[in-house]
Amino acid sequence: MKIIFVGTSSFAGPSLKKLMADPECQISAVITQPDRRSGRGLKESFSPVKQIALDHELTIDQPGSINQSDSLKRLVELEPDIIVVMAYGQKIGRALRDLPRHGCVNLHASLLPKYRGAAPVTHALLHGEKETGVTVFKLVGKMDAGPVISQSALAIKEDETAGDLTDRLAELGADLLVKTLALIEKGQLSLTDQDESRATLAPKLKKTDGRIDWAGPTTALRNRIRAMQPWPGAYTFLRKPGKGLVQINIMTNELFAQKTAVSPAPGEVLKAGSDGIVVATADGALRIIRLKPAGQKILTAQEFINGWRLKIGDKFENDG
Repeated sequence: MKIIFVGTSSFAGPSLKKLMADPECQISAVITQPDRRSGRGLKESFSPVKQIALDHELTIDQPGSINQSDSLKRLVELEPDIIVVMAYGQKIGRALRDLPRHGCVNLHASLLPKYRGAAPVTHALLHGEKETGVTVFKLVGKMDAGPVISQSALAIKEDETAGDLTDRLAELGADLLVKTLALIEKGQLSLTDQDESRATLAPKLKKTDGRIDWAGPTTALRNRIRAMQPWPGAYTFLRKPGKGLVQINIMTNELFAQKTAVSPAPGEVLKAGSDGIVVATADGALRIIRLKPAGQKILTAQEFINGWRLKIGDKFENDG
């Protein structure tokens, strides 16, 4: 089967590697986003998918728009049997969807129709889901709305971050994709329309999505901290003499069974020791295990307490 592989992020990496290892699959070309300049020095960097393609000497194309006529012309000449798309970052137009004899399929990191959009893993954690999974579906004009070909479910671990969960889903998806393409090639394709009444959205994240409002419910705050790793990061603010108001990223946390006679203010430090920093919420408390002050390295709770002279009664704030 001649495959054009279209992807950008690290989520697509395991699938590309599995397809390359399958003797029934031939990667005719890899399409990924153009190189970007990032960081303080605006150093040019390229996608994880491009790195894999370079390592294996695959044909690479990085069009500004995959739907432009010159890009389409190059893809037509490859005569693909199927186009596989995942975590790419551009919409696939109809001319491209209709090009291969088997059409275009997409691997998505949710159990569709739940969590259509750019950040399905994060939104699954934000909503406290106990299970998620991956879906291979046929691409149509509407975002993530095409008929489902195959799915595989996965239980979410209690302490899992979005980064950890994405890595596991990427491996699960790679296995599912290889099996699904084999069925497609054999003519054993089965399509199931998505139930639109059950569809939910998972829009792209903003930096402000990581802000912690300590007046929120404990479980929801814990889920947000997990969901925002590795990006944009869950953050709060601390005001200390001589340092002003400083942003503090919360790296890891756990629930804490609060038992106090007086209800403290949300954000107030209730306990501070080597086992963590306990912070009051609207209906309980969270124990913070690791923190990262802006511009500094990640610190354990005890390192943070020592360096910032944190004490009981200090208060983390919601706004900078």
